Amino acid sequence: MTKHTVIEITSQPEIWQSVLDRHSSVDESIQELIKVSADHNFGFIGSGTSYYLSLSAAAMWKAVTGLQAQAIPSADILFYADLYANPGGLDSAVLISRSGTTTEILRAGDILNKYRTNRISLTCRAGSALSEMGEYRYLIPNADEKSVVMTRSFTSMLLQLQILASRYSGNQAFFDQLAQVPQVGKQLMEKYDGLPEQIISANNFTKFIYLGQGPHFGLASEGMLKVKEMSVANSEAYHSLEYRHGPMALVDEDTLIIYLISDKTGDAETKLLKEMNALGGKSLAICESATEDILANADYVVELNSRIDENARLVLTMPILQQLAYSNALKKGMDPDEPKNLTQVVTF
Repeated sequence: MTKHTVIEITSQPEIWQSVLDRHSSVDESIQELIKVSADHNFGFIGSGTSYYLSLSAAAMWKAVTGLQAQAIPSADILFYADLYANPGGLDSAVLISRSGTTTEILRAGDILNKYRTNRISLTCRAGSALSEMGEYRYLIPNADEKSVVMTRSFTSMLLQLQILASRYSGNQAFFDQLAQVPQVGKQLMEKYDGLPEQIISANNFTKFIYLGQGPHFGLASEGMLKVKEMSVANSEAYHSLEYRHGPMALVDEDTLIIYLISDKTGDAETKLLKEMNALGGKSLAICESATEDILANADYVVELNSRIDENARLVLTMPILQQLAYSNALKKGMDPDEPKNLTQVVTF
């Protein structure tokens, strides 16, 4: 039965610390990167999990650096590069892939090179084609995985981009916040050990809905993908308040709605939580600190209590979402190490 996936999920705080310990590798290249990309429009590009990572990374990058940034699926560059890379558009591109061998990301990198786009590669696999592509290259080999489903590679590459944003913007305070993440992450995993299994074992969910705004939408999308990949469950992700506009028609007693409650939108998302509870849905609220309303209305609550800036604590949300998917797979008698119809690398 499964062994790789659970090890990779639980190893994350240790891997995060190693990424932070290697921040000098960013410092060595950052001054040159600043010179060639000052005031640039950044694109964060990936496929699957790496695209969802890009959604959170782009929002975080704008907040920390003040520069324009957007997330782009790799395949869009293959077929619609002119929409992004023409003059006045994309100037610098961060190419993201765990394996560094995904067909779309490599072709996207070649296409962007023809547009003279500044390329920054990020991968976990040494010796891969992506690790040798681009003018600036970042490698996190100890975040690589044996599992098909990405877990620690997602969070570690996001953390690497947060470090890059802190160094790029000269924001030492943001880096100091990042430095607290591994210890807080370890404490949270200990505190909530067993909660995902409890949630799954006590219910028979047929639908999983993940909601988040701003930088949390990418995390919600990744949570949606994890439960789909590991346990072949029906799952969807939305910007939180978009869920009111039609999709809520599907809510019933077999629906678990996961709310990634942000500092800026907490009141509105709490109101949404109450509304969906009235329709019969069960709720898991993940937040920095739960209000009385959240505690009174959510079926399950995870409080981060990190005292870390919202854009610096993003990865802390992911282990609980990954463990939820893992627990659902085990309940259904499935092996997360051998997900249905999936391979570790997608090529064509």
